[in-house]
Parts: sequence; structure tokens; C-alpha cells
Amino acid sequence: MADQHHRRATLNTTVLLATGIALEATIAYRAATQSITYDEAATYLKFLQGSLTDPFRQFDASNHVLFTALARGSIGAFGVSQFSLRLPSVIGAGAFFVALALVCRRVFGFGIMPILAAATVALDPFVLDFMSAARGYGLAFSLLTIALYCLALALDDDPARRPVRWGAASVALGLSVSSQLTFAFPAVGLAVTAALVSVMRDAFGRRSVRDVLWLLGPGAVVVATILVIPLGNAPPSAFNWGAQRLARSVASVMQPVFDHRAPDWACTGPVPSERVPIVAAVICVALTVLIAGALCVVFRRGAEDRPTRSVLARFTLLMAGSLLLTVVQILVSHVALGFRYPEGRTGLYLLLLFPLATSSAVAVLFESPSTKIAGRVGAVLLGLVSVWFVSESTLTYFYEWRFDAGTRRIVEMLVDRAGRSGRPVRVWAEDLEPSISFYRIVEHSDAIGRMPNAGTPPTPSYDFFVACSSSERELTMRLGRSIYVDPVSAAVLIERR
Repeated sequence: MADQHHRRATLNTTVLLATGIALEATIAYRAATQSITYDEAATYLKFLQGSLTDPFRQFDASNHVLFTALARGSIGAFGVSQFSLRLPSVIGAGAFFVALALVCRRVFGFGIMPILAAATVALDPFVLDFMSAARGYGLAFSLLTIALYCLALALDDDPARRPVRWGAASVALGLSVSSQLTFAFPAVGLAVTAALVSVMRDAFGRRSVRDVLWLLGPGAVVVATILVIPLGNAPPSAFNWGAQRLARSVASVMQPVFDHRAPDWACTGPVPSERVPIVAAVICVALTVLIAGALCVVFRRGAEDRPTRSVLARFTLLMAGSLLLTVVQILVSHVALGFRYPEGRTGLYLLLLFPLATSSAVAVLFESPSTKIAGRVGAVLLGLVSVWFVSESTLTYFYEWRFDAGTRRIVEMLVDRAGRSGRPVRVWAEDLEPSISFYRIVEHSDAIGRMPNAGTPPTPSYDFFVACSSSERELTMRLGRSIYVDPVSAAVLIERR
């Protein structure tokens, strides 16, 4: 029996390790090869060309403060390139895979469940996009996962180490929020739920008060230190991004997960819709039912004083409670404060909370003979979802910036044309202007002249036009002829007649 257990443990560890290494290599490859995107270029142009203190002076949609500061250090150490700009996300991704594997091993033990739980998070194509992109979402996601591991450790039966683990979780949550402000919702949800689970375990007393202080204090200090100045200088428009309708919010999170190969954000693509794949919606509803069923099992076992695996039970309560509190915060902030609902990447944290809540629920159902069939059904659904994720993966574009997928190739063509003519070329672009300007500046290219400001109309004085939207095509095709259409982004390079 011991040998069998050891073999299963070794196989489990090997699978998780091999998957993490393969995904990290893929992320590094994407960071090095995929074209820079509009938002990444905007971050560089606004906050990374100046002094070291620029990221801490003002907050806006382009400045994910902690990430921006780390990117400033990265390009200072290694020079400016699309890979060095993305390096903090790539390093964060490595920490994410390690933390996720440790969480799954500790909570789910050995066998198929830790592999399924890790797969439903780590193979998500939308999550993987932000592990490569130079934005704060991936880093915040990684730090949130590290906080989860610290909380999983803190919820065990070792009171001597508990303050250190609470403190480490608190710091990780604070850093996560400092990387991307929208992660304040899951950070608060996790902290409050962890405190409640701790009180349920130990009853309210001095130890519980100490735990809560360790859980809330260090993270609050971290957030205040990093964000107080930039948030104090933030314009009201910095908080206006998001969905106005709940249906659009739900669709914007589910579409890039289950329909990643058909993004709404390609040039000439359809406007964002409220369409959700029917099969995906059915699976998510079924998994939500399983979460509710598992909570009933956990509470029933507690009421009957029946033995159960405490780490799994507490983690199930932690994930389900934090998911519920996060959703409640979103709804209350919209109704009471007028904040918009999460849209797309601003709801990325849900792609950590929901899969892990589902996986822990399935594991709980597995442990009870009366609900074992439900657990098996849940495991099959998790496996199908993981396979679906693999089929939707791509190495050529980021879902929300597919329109930028061909920018680097277009810049190379413009440089080649300038070399043939022996003079810099004048280029007009609107949607792709920041990305083209990024390559023009960081590669010290004199082949492309200074780009016009946003809103400047195209005129015959330009040598080339780069059109993305249908309206841009209509304006520029009158002035020249198409010489290249990118096969991924559908962006058009037009040469003046």
C-alpha cells in the first residue's frame, strides 16, 4: 500500500511539474514573439520613458502601479524590448504555476483531482494570455494564487505558524491589489472568508482577533504604501471602464474562455455581444449546483460531528465563501456606488475562484458514498473543460488585442519600404498608432517618421496608411491601394497611389 501511494504521489508530482514547465516555456515564447499590443505600448509611452517615480505619481487605466514599477526595473536592467517589458508577467507566471501546484497537492492530495483542479485554472486560454502580456492582471492573478496557498496553510491545525502564514497571505493580497486594482474584490472576499472560517474553527477569542489583525494589517499597509499617491491623483475617468449590463459582464468573461478562437476584438470583427456558448453555460450552471451540494455535505458532516478531511472542508468553505462575497461586492458597488460590472479582463479573478471552488466541491462529493456519483460527474465535466481549453489555445494573439497581432510584421514591411526609397516614410495609423510608435522608439528606427496624434485625419501627404476598423478602411482605401492584409488581425497596410 505504501509503495502504491508513493508511486501515485510521484506520478502526480511529475504531471504537475511537467505541465508547469511546458506552460512556462510557452508563455516565455509568446512574450518574445507576439506583437506588442495597444495597451502595453500605451503603458510604455505614458509611464516608462520618464523617471523611476512616474508609475507612482498618477493612476489611470494604463498604469497598473506595481506591475508598471517592476517593468520599469526590467527595462532598466535589460534594455527596452517587448520581452523585457513583459518579463514581470513571465516571472509571475512561474510563481503562479508553483503556487497552484502546491495548493492542489495540499488540498486534494494525490490522484486525479489535483491534476483536474490545476488544469481548469492553468489551461484556461484567457488566463494564459495575461501571463505573457505586459499588464498587471497576470501578476495580480499570480499573487492571488500565492495568497491562496498561504491561506490553505494557515487553515490547518498548526497554531504556532498561523500568524506568519496569515501575514504572508495578507502581503500577497496587498501586492495583488497593487498590481491591478480590480483584484480588491477577491482580496477582500478571501480575507473576510478566511477570518470567518478561522472563527468557526476556534470560536471567537483572543486568538481569532490576532489572526484577523495578521490577515488584514500587513496587506492594508502594502496597499496604502504603493497606491495612496497615484489613487489620490487619479481622474474620475480612471474608474469608468466596465460593463453597464450584468448580462454583458457575464458574457465578456465567458466568451474569451470558451470561444477564444473567435475574439470580438479583431479588426473589422463584430461588436461585443451578450452571446455565451450554450454548452459552456450549461456546464457552469451544473458546476455551480455541485458547489451548493458540496457545501451541504460539509455543513451536514460538521453538524453530525462526523470525521472529514479538515483541510479540504475548510478550503471548500474558503473558496465558496470568497466567490460569493466577491460577487456580492460587485453587485453592491454597482447598485450603491455606480461602479460598472467587470468586463473581460477586469473579471479575471473569477477564473481562479470559480474553478477552485468547483474542484474542491467535486472532491468533497467524492468522499461521501451517497454523493460519489455526483463527484464523478463533476470530475468528468472538469476533464471536458480542460480538453476544451487546450483546443482553444493559441500562440499568435491575445484575445482582447487580436487587432494588434500583425503590427510587428507591418512595421518590418514599412522599414523595408523606407530602405528601398532611401528616406523615412510617413505613416498614418489610428488604432495601431501606439504599437507602431513603440517599435519606432525602442528600435531606434529612423525609417518611420513621427506618428501623427490621435484624431488626425488621413491625407495624401502620408506615404502609407494602416487601417484596422471598417471606417478606417473606407477613409484610407480612397487614397491608395492595399499591399498587405494580416492573416491574423485583418489589419490592412495601404500604400498611397
